[in-house]
Amino acid sequence: MKVGFAQQKLKLPEVCSLAGYAAERPMQGIHDDLYVKAIVMENEFDVYALIVFDLLAIDHLIMDQVKARLKQSGLIISNLDFAAIHTHSGCMGILDTQNGCLKSAVDIVGKEDPAIVKECGDKAFAAVMEAYETKETGTLSIARGCVQDVGANRISEKMDGNDHALLIEITTCYKRALVTLYACHPTILPPSNQLCSADLPGAYAKQVKQHYDMSIYLNGSCGDISTRFTRRSSDASELDRMSKLFYAQVRQILQNKEQIQIQSMDHFHFSIHLRAKTPKPLTEAQAYVKKCRDRIEQAKRQGLDSQQLRLVENALEGAEADVRYAKSYDGVTTYEIPISMIRMNDEIFVGIPGELFSSLSTPLQDAHTHFISYCNGYMMYFADEGAYVRNNYEALSSPFEKGESEKMMREIHAQIKKWRKQG
Repeated sequence: MKVGFAQQKLKLPEVCSLAGYAAERPMQGIHDDLYVKAIVMENEFDVYALIVFDLLAIDHLIMDQVKARLKQSGLIISNLDFAAIHTHSGCMGILDTQNGCLKSAVDIVGKEDPAIVKECGDKAFAAVMEAYETKETGTLSIARGCVQDVGANRISEKMDGNDHALLIEITTCYKRALVTLYACHPTILPPSNQLCSADLPGAYAKQVKQHYDMSIYLNGSCGDISTRFTRRSSDASELDRMSKLFYAQVRQILQNKEQIQIQSMDHFHFSIHLRAKTPKPLTEAQAYVKKCRDRIEQAKRQGLDSQQLRLVENALEGAEADVRYAKSYDGVTTYEIPISMIRMNDEIFVGIPGELFSSLSTPLQDAHTHFISYCNGYMMYFADEGAYVRNNYEALSSPFEKGESEKMMREIHAQIKKWRKQG
């Protein structure tokens, strides 16, 4: 197999806002640069490419542009996937908030900025072309293990997290890259931060580059996983501490890596239709916002610590999302969810266009079955039924009815079983 990889730095306009939190955050500078990274693999039958952005998310605005550029170039890539790391300190303006379920998220992701979309598309195309043109015979090694004290369940410390990490080391004659698949909202920097940053994946990449030429971070089922209960603070020093802790454990896992020979690669796209959530009456949603604000004032009077206060604030953010959804609802009854599945030998990777709860993927996840969130689109949260019962932020901001995420996972499970049986 021939493999190549490359990265391009994204150049953001001097005047732009950061995405990920509802508060308006004009960018005031750069803490660390954002990149788009590409991997190209070619065997005698296919050319496969994966493009990963240091952004909150991606959707058809960027994907269609890259596909069009590749078509114009004459480069035929049989299978192409896109993903994002989900930093909350990247730029706004990269997602479609005029159509679909992101209408209610415009305060968080911003209105489309054609100049930023073009920059992202141009740099992604350049990264793919460089990776393709410099590919050479290479080897892949895989290691599996657990990374602890980085990500944990963000809803409650008493609920299960997801420590699983999959590492893929790519080695050619002159270069090495490390792909890390790990579930964690990479949100150490706070809502008050106004410096552009790839957050934890960016700090982790600096650690990886001690031994590798490039770091590619893929986010797993992190809808209910974050650093909320593991971080000690929300500043640059904590980014440094957490990234070193992360990479130290990765280095230990890599001691048991195994080289693999790619005998087969299959790629399958299909769609699942999920019911759209019926919005609450606007007056009811607004009344719940007031109730949440009263709770915050009470929590402040009680002197709750920052972690406990953040949970109360999280409920307010969910209530405000409910109001936005009620105001923007256009009568849609179903959403089409694009699912991507890749089979590489015995390894199956499932790409989900949004924030999948680990509680939903854990029953299906094993040593050879892996889930990638923020893949080939962004449709907000895929929360479990319990989150709807508890009125968690993730369920309140989801565009789907209670139980629909479970339905999606049943259909994905059926496809996994079909592939396993064929294999």
